[in-house]
Amino acid sequence: MYEILDEGKVIIINGFSVNCGTCWGFHQSMMMENLWLEFGPNGTDELFIMTIETNTYTPESELFGGGFGDWTAGMTHPIANADVAHLINDYGSFISMTLICPNRIKNRIFTMMLEDLPYPEILEHLPGCVPEAFQLDALNLDTYLPTWIPVCDNGMYFQPEITVQNSGLDTISHLVVETLVDDVPVSSKVINTNIATFDAQTFWLDSIYLVEPYSNVDIAIQEVNNNTSDDNPENNKRYHPIILQENEVLTNDSFLILIKPGWYAHELYWAVIDENNSIIAEGGNIEQVGLYGGGQLQSTPGNGYQSDSTYWETVHLPSEGCYEFIWVDDGGNSTPNGSLHCHLLAVDQSESYGYINGSRYISGDKRQIEYAKTTSVKTHTTSSFVISPNPVYARQLNLAFNIDQSTQAIFEMVDTNGRLVDQQELTIQNGSNEIKVSIPHLPEGLYLVRLNFDNQQLSQKIIVTR
Repeated sequence: MYEILDEGKVIIINGFSVNCGTCWGFHQSMMMENLWLEFGPNGTDELFIMTIETNTYTPESELFGGGFGDWTAGMTHPIANADVAHLINDYGSFISMTLICPNRIKNRIFTMMLEDLPYPEILEHLPGCVPEAFQLDALNLDTYLPTWIPVCDNGMYFQPEITVQNSGLDTISHLVVETLVDDVPVSSKVINTNIATFDAQTFWLDSIYLVEPYSNVDIAIQEVNNNTSDDNPENNKRYHPIILQENEVLTNDSFLILIKPGWYAHELYWAVIDENNSIIAEGGNIEQVGLYGGGQLQSTPGNGYQSDSTYWETVHLPSEGCYEFIWVDDGGNSTPNGSLHCHLLAVDQSESYGYINGSRYISGDKRQIEYAKTTSVKTHTTSSFVISPNPVYARQLNLAFNIDQSTQAIFEMVDTNGRLVDQQELTIQNGSNEIKVSIPHLPEGLYLVRLNFDNQQLSQKIIVTR
C-alpha cells in the first residue's frame, strides 16, 4: 500500500459482509467498478480500489456464491476476503468506506458522497488529501477530549491530547500547542520532537479544569520549528464542544460494573480514584497498562481481561464524597475495542449509573460518581443568575438573581486549574438581589464564579480581561 501511495494515488477500501443486503445492492450498482474503470490503472491511474469481505470466520468460497450471490461476477477490481475490520475501522458497514490519502491520512467517507459528488470533488472535501506538497506543514491530525461527561463537583480536570502529522517536506523538531477555553488561552505547551515526513506522534498537553454546563475548547498548533506559522495554517486547529452535567447521587456505598471487553481485552484498564487521587479499586490489565498506559502499546494477550468474555466487578466506596471512574486503552484508539460495553449498575441491578461503549478512551474517558448516604434537598428556588459586566475589566462584579428566602452565602472564584482565587461571605435577601462584589486583581483568563448557600449552588463563567 505504501508503494501505491508513494506514487501519488489514493486508495479506497470498501468493506462489506456477504450477508448484508444493502452491501449487495451497493455492490450491484457497479459504483466501485465504474470508479476503477475510470480512475484505476486502465483509466487515469490515480486511484486504487480494494473491496474486502471483512467479517471474521468468513471462508473465501463465500465470495463466489455465499449470501446473495457471486460477488466477483462482472468485477475487474481487486476483491478479497480478510479479517481486517479492526484495521480499517469498517466492520462491514454498508454506508461508509475507508479512503487513504497519499500522505497516509485515513478518512471515512459515506457511499452517498460517491453518488452525489464526482471523484475529484470528494478529495477536495476531505482533510489531508492536499494536492500540493508544502515545505513545512504540521497537521493537527487529531485531538482528544471527552465530549460529554457527568460531574459531581461542577467541574473536572482533563488532559487533552494532540496527534501531529508531518505533512510537509521538512522534519518537524519543535512545536508550540495552545489550548483555549471559550476563546481564552489557558495553556501553552512547548514540544521538542522529531517527526519525519508522513510520520505522526501523539502528545499529552497540560491539564485544564472545565466546568459545567459547557465549554468550547480549541487546540491549535501555534508555532512550528520556531516559526509563528507553517505553510498550511488552515489545518492547525481543532474545536471541541465539551458538555458537563450534574451526576446522579449514589446512596449505597457499593456499585457493580458489568464489562464485556470485546476484542483486545488485554489493552483495557479501569480504576476508581478518590478526591486525593488515591486508587480505591481497579481492574483489567493492572501491571502493563495502569492509569498512565494509554496508547503505549506495551500490553500483551493473556494479561488482564480475556477477549469476548463477561466480567462483573464490585466496587466499595469507603466514605461519602466524589469519585472518578476512569477507563484507559493501551491501544490508543477505539478500533481494537470497538465492541466494548461497560455498564455501571446498582448492586441490585435496578438502576444504571452510566454506560460506556466503544468510544475512544486513550487518555481515560472518565466520569465522576458521587456517594452520599442521603440526597440533599434544596431549600430555595432561584431564577436567572446574571453576572455583569462579562467580560469584566475592573475589580467589581454585579450579581443579580432571585431567591425565595433570606440566608447567608459563600461567594467563590475558581481559575481553570481548579484553584480557589477568592472567597467571601455574603448576606442575601428574600426576593430580588443585586449585589456588588469586589474581586482581587487577577490575571486575564476564564474563571468560574460560584455562590453557595445551604444545599444549593449557583455558578456562572466569566472572563477577566484588561
